[in-house]
Amino acid sequence: MRSLDTLHALDKFERYDPANPEESLYLRRYVRLVSPPEDAWVYVYNRDPKGAPQVPDNEWKRYRPPQ
Repeated sequence: MRSLDTLHALDKFERYDPANPEESLYLRRYVRLVSPPEDAWVYVYNRDPKGAPQVPDNEWKRYRPPQ
């Protein structure tokens, strides 16, 4: 990450609050990617997905609420 300002902006967008992770919509984690083998920050959903629709074939855009 080149800038902490960018990371904090992403935290706000993903509704992650490092001071209150229990109430955050997503959690930020530092992980090692398999391909390419690099370290990266990722956001992990912080709710029980039970009952949410499955998104086949990564076609998530079809499941977004209208804007």
